[in-house]
Amino acid sequence: MLVFNKLLIKMEENEYIEEESEGNNNALLVVSGYTIPEPAGHFLVYLDTDLSPNDAVFRLSTRVGRDCSTFIRGSCNGFIFYDIERFDGSHQLYLSNPITGESLTVPQPTKPCFKPILGFGFAPIAEVYKVVWIDENQDVNIFTVGSGIWREIGSLPCTPLRHTDFYLNGFLYWIARPRNTIFVSAFDVEESASKI
Repeated sequence: MLVFNKLLIKMEENEYIEEESEGNNNALLVVSGYTIPEPAGHFLVYLDTDLSPNDAVFRLSTRVGRDCSTFIRGSCNGFIFYDIERFDGSHQLYLSNPITGESLTVPQPTKPCFKPILGFGFAPIAEVYKVVWIDENQDVNIFTVGSGIWREIGSLPCTPLRHTDFYLNGFLYWIARPRNTIFVSAFDVEESASKI
C-alpha cells in the first residue's frame, strides 16, 4: 500500500520535523513482514532517494495478541486506518499517524458484522475524516472522526469486494461484482452516498 503525505518529513538525528511542502506529495510505502531485526508486523518505508532504506523504516505500533490479525484498510493524507480482526469476529479499529506514533480508537458499530467491508477517506468541503463500514446486508454505516457516533445511511445496490478499496479526491472506490459483471463502485465521502 502506498501512502501519500502532504507534509515533507525531514529526518534529523532520529527526530521528525514536519514542514509544509508546496505542491509536493511525498510517498510512504507500507510493507508487511519487512526483514529487519523484528520481521513481523507492518512498516513504513519513506520513498526518498536521498535516504538509506534502513534509515527510513518505521514500525507501525499495533499491540496485538496471537488471537487476531492486523489489516491496513486504507490511508488518506498520511493517516493509516487499520483493523485488528479477532478470531471471534470482533474488530478493533484505529486511525494512526505513523510518524508521530499517535493513534485514535474508532468504536465498532453497534450492529456486529463478522467480515465488514471498510474504507477511510476525507470530506474536503466539511474538512472531516470518515470511516465507512459495510456489513453483509450491504448496509452502510459512517463514522465521522470527532463525532464519536456511527450513522446508518442506507444500503448499497451491490456489495463491493473486500480489500479492494482506495481513496482518491474525495471518493472511496471499490471493485464490485454483481452477477457476472465487474465494475468500480464509487462512494462520495462528502455526501456519504454511493455512485455507480
